[in-house]
Amino acid sequence: MNKLSSYQTQIDFGNIIKSITFIQNPRKIIEFGILNGFSLQCFIDSVDTTCNIEAYDIFDDFIGNSAPNDIYDKFQQPNVKISYGDFYKKYQDFEDKSIDILHVDIANNGNVLEFVLNNYMSRRFYK
Repeated sequence: MNKLSSYQTQIDFGNIIKSITFIQNPRKIIEFGILNGFSLQCFIDSVDTTCNIEAYDIFDDFIGNSAPNDIYDKFQQPNVKISYGDFYKKYQDFEDKSIDILHVDIANNGNVLEFVLNNYMSRRFYK
């Protein structure tokens, strides 16, 4: 496992992500914050190609650890799209009830959670 991943702990977050994904059987997954792609790979491993996965990052615009430029090549699959996307603006591009799983793994604080609740939750589809 990549040592830069925030998921490297004694708890196996990979299995948690995969289990939730399997249970939800999503059609669309949106992820913010890619870094080295640990959670993105978990999503890919847990769905078939009918599920669309969109992963967004601000790459070099983030001061700190950011996703490497070769991340596009690492995850080339027909159902996976990696793009530049600002978490604080991108919500406007999603229709209501269009997201089955939203994974936000960016530099976080209470303001990020509040922003998710106020701007992304209506985009979330509850099965």
